[in-house]
Amino acid sequence: MNQPSNDARLSAPTGRLQSLDAYRGFIMLAMTSAGMGMGQLLDDPAWGWLAHQFEHEAWEGCTFWDLIQPAFMFMVGVSMPLAFAVRQARGESWTRQFLHVLKRCALLCVIGIVLDSVSQRVPTFQFIRVLQQIAIGYFLAFFVLHLGWRFQAAAIVVLLLAHPLIYMAYGGSGTGGPWERDHNLGSAIDALLHAPFAELTSLRIFPASTGGYVTL
Repeated sequence: MNQPSNDARLSAPTGRLQSLDAYRGFIMLAMTSAGMGMGQLLDDPAWGWLAHQFEHEAWEGCTFWDLIQPAFMFMVGVSMPLAFAVRQARGESWTRQFLHVLKRCALLCVIGIVLDSVSQRVPTFQFIRVLQQIAIGYFLAFFVLHLGWRFQAAAIVVLLLAHPLIYMAYGGSGTGGPWERDHNLGSAIDALLHAPFAELTSLRIFPASTGGYVTL
């Protein structure tokens, strides 16, 4: 398969999407500034409510800070049709585009693994960090990107329904139901992946997350 079908052909942009650039800049500023210093106001009676938005919720609930990772996923999703439309316009084959995706995904995973290993002070292989999650989503989205809007709409519906239904069918391994922290389907899958390597001391592979994060 060298070229996508005509009904899946993407429209090449005529310039940069300024709204996406502005959104990316805002998210990067918030992240690199560690919440623009709002953490200093957590105990302030007047501004504590706003400062709390720059902290992660322990589990239940959602703050602005919890939306940083989804924001990056959103930006990747918006930019993919634009970027690959340009590649199509240049005459790149599907295979060449796929190799580009593989290279970028591998690079994101390597960077994420290096950052995890440095922070843990031991080689750590896991896929819960933002970079690895972007790589997984980027890789899977590429296959849907060229299949036309009908298939894309169907994929969205299936994912939105299947993911929670599978979690609910699993039911959880604790007493808090399918969404209980560290006792849900995602944590169970990560535990299975980690089990063969549990005895390793010089290498951590799919270790249990301390923040309730899961690979899937």
